[in-house]
Amino acid sequence: NRFFFWWFLAAQTIELAVFWLEGAVYFSQVHTFFGFWMSRQPIMFYCMLATTFLLLTVASLLGFHTYLALCNVTTWEMAS
Repeated sequence: NRFFFWWFLAAQTIELAVFWLEGAVYFSQVHTFFGFWMSRQPIMFYCMLATTFLLLTVASLLGFHTYLALCNVTTWEMAS
C-alpha cells in the first residue's frame, strides 16, 4: 500500500510541476509586468498561485514519505 501511495505522490508532483512550468513559460513569453497578467489572464494567474501551493504541499509530502520509506518507519510509528 505504501508503495502505490509513494508512486501516486510522485506522479502528482510531476504533473503539478509540468503544469507550473507551462504557466511560467506562458507568463514569461507574454509580458514581464504584473498589470498585464492581471488584466488579460487573471484566472491563469490565480491558477498558478494555487498550483504553486499544491506543488509545494505534495512535494513536501513526497519528501516526507520518502524519508519514512528509507528509515523503514510508518507514519503511525513516527507520530508516536
